Formats: sequence, C-alpha cells, structure tokens
Amino acid sequence: MDDRDATPSLGKLFSILHWQTRIYVEQQLASINLTWGEFHILMRLCHAGQMSQRDVTEQLHVSKATTSKMIQKLERDGYIKREQDTHDRRTYIIHTTSKAQRLHAKLKTISSTWNTILLQELPEQKQKTVITGLNTMIQQALQANKEDQHA
Repeated sequence: MDDRDATPSLGKLFSILHWQTRIYVEQQLASINLTWGEFHILMRLCHAGQMSQRDVTEQLHVSKATTSKMIQKLERDGYIKREQDTHDRRTYIIHTTSKAQRLHAKLKTISSTWNTILLQELPEQKQKTVITGLNTMIQQALQANKEDQHA
C-alpha cells in the first residue's frame, strides 16, 4: 500500500506538533531559564492567581511527582510561594510572586505568537473547527485513559 493513500497516524501528527511547539517555546524561554513544564505552570498560576498543587497536577494532566519537582524549582527561582492551606494542612496553595507576574506578559506573547504561526494559513472558520476538534479529541483521550485506569 502506498503511504500517501493511508490515513496519517494522529499520534505521529500530534508528536510532531508537540515537539515543534516545545522547541519553539523552549527557545523563547532559554534566556530566562524556564522549562516547558514550568512555562505551563506559570501560565495557569498567573491566570488564576493561586491554585492548590493538586489542581495544578490535575489541570496539566501530569503526575504528582512531576508537578512537585517543577513547583520546587519555581519556588527556588522566586516565581512562586507555597503555603499550607489553613483548612487542610495536607494541601499547599501556590501563589505567584511579583517576579512571575512581571513575566506573565512575555509568556502570553510566546503562546499567542505560536498560535498565530500555526493557524495563520487557515481561514477563521477552519481555525475554530480545528480548535473544537482538538478539544473533543482531548476529552476522548482523557476519558479513554481514565476508563483504562479503572478497568
């Protein structure tokens, strides 16, 4: 069978897009010594103001260990502060510092510039269709993996 006739693997397409996105973002972050994962945590925290460490883990769909490692580095670098929740001492509430807030505009620009690069050749309606389709696929993937974990 000719490869040009085959339906492309979504996994392969997502992998290429993921790695190209990561390369772009990490190049933009190199001067401020932030990683791909830390970028995503700061974007969420700057938007929310504060979150529990558990909420960060759930929203990013990563392991508790991964979140913990990134949170520790962000705290060490002065971007966030962790405080025990007064109602539940097992929970940590994470707040952004002024250093992180000053960086927020740059982080948003990195994200929006990359979105523009990816979508600029598509008409507006097709852009909306792509985003809706991707969100649907994400929900399907999360549901399928949740079901596999409980099987």
